[in-house]
Amino acid sequence: RFGYRIQPKFTTSVEINYDRIRLPDPYPSADIILVAPRFEFTFTKNLYWATLLQYSNQRENLSLNTRLQWRFAPLSDLFLVYNDNYYTEDRYNSIFIPRVKNRSLNLKLTYWLDL
Repeated sequence: RFGYRIQPKFTTSVEINYDRIRLPDPYPSADIILVAPRFEFTFTKNLYWATLLQYSNQRENLSLNTRLQWRFAPLSDLFLVYNDNYYTEDRYNSIFIPRVKNRSLNLKLTYWLDL
């Protein structure tokens, strides 16, 4: 994992994993690659934005996860999260055009009750 930080607002990192799996016959061998760049930005002490882009050749999947977080009170947050997943394998076209697997937009609220 390699990372870089510009104080106090921006952080980026990239993680690259390579696994070479060799098994005896009749089991299949595999070379598995995972690439995951991450970006984080702090607008204010209460407003954050984070994004993760991830590719896996094992699942032939490209995914995007981006989250906006607003801390409106201690231990109380509002999250807006967008997820996007794509198939990257296309056996019928020679041109790389990812196909949408699924998408979601979520709004989540956490609130701390001092009981």
